Amino acid sequence: MSAPMDKNNSSVSAEEHRNNTRQDEKFNTFKNIMFMSSVAGAAMVFGFGLTIARVRKKDPAMFQTRLRGESGEALESPSSLGLRALGWGTFFACSGFGIMTLGICKILGVKNVEEFKIKFQSVAPQIRRNPEDSTSFDEITNEVLEKDKT
Repeated sequence: MSAPMDKNNSSVSAEEHRNNTRQDEKFNTFKNIMFMSSVAGAAMVFGFGLTIARVRKKDPAMFQTRLRGESGEALESPSSLGLRALGWGTFFACSGFGIMTLGICKILGVKNVEEFKIKFQSVAPQIRRNPEDSTSFDEITNEVLEKDKT
């Protein structure tokens, strides 16, 4: 026969369960962020590598020549100049978007996407859609085909 459970023992197990659930949610969120970051990073590296490969294939001589200044000294090569410009452009785009997002979140007082959705729905006017007024893709296609026949 098992001993009856007292209230303290059951409340501890429920609290432990809540803590474990919170930790699991945080870990899943972290995994999701890491996955999306790695996909975005891989896409960025792939796109950049593809662009550099196309430029190098199109004009290999110009890719490696050095520019000369007015006094004849060697300046930066076009590829390193392009890499530097791409690096600064990426930095400014990412940091600008991050600062803009952080600013909007601070102004609205939200901490996650769900709060942002609720806050934005309360601020923005709601668009009413009437399904009877909407035009289906088939109707648009039929109209275009009828116009082509005439």
